Amino acid sequence: MLKLTNRPLGSIVPAFILFTFFSLTNCSKDNPEPIIELEVITHVDLTVIDPSSGNRQTATWSDETKKVDNTIDITSGLNYEASLQIWNRSNPSSPEDVTIEIKEEVDAHLVFYEKVGIELEITPATSDLKDSNGVPLKLNTVWKGSSSGTGNVKITLIHEPANKSASTRSSIGGETDFEIDFPVTISVAN
Repeated sequence: MLKLTNRPLGSIVPAFILFTFFSLTNCSKDNPEPIIELEVITHVDLTVIDPSSGNRQTATWSDETKKVDNTIDITSGLNYEASLQIWNRSNPSSPEDVTIEIKEEVDAHLVFYEKVGIELEITPATSDLKDSNGVPLKLNTVWKGSSSGTGNVKITLIHEPANKSASTRSSIGGETDFEIDFPVTISVAN
């Protein structure tokens, strides 16, 4: 049997006000948009290794200058190993290797390459990491020039790409972590 009790009106009103307040502030008709956390990136190193001599060239982009400090010089017909190293050096005494985090979140990232003014084939290296669908991340690539020229390789790190098999930046979707033009000169072998 249900037993009713008489409560004074003074104790019901504050409880009703609290219930109404929490109901109005916690309920929303709109779904909140997901928060995409982009990595803090202050420096990007592109290192290219000459297959004939083993010599390394490194070009570094800095967030401070918004420029690349070096031109990558390659000879046509050779397969150069290229790799990216991504840093957060906002605290110089404790630099953070963001590349590690990107590798850990391989399903949520893709590196995209666009060649401007040069004939250069860029393919994933056998050492490159692949996501859960077998798509290469492209932090490690092989570069092979087919003729002489001077231009740029625009390298874009994409966060949460929608279509990793697309061939243009706009059709890949996602957020841009960085987009950098690295100057490249290709010369013909003697």
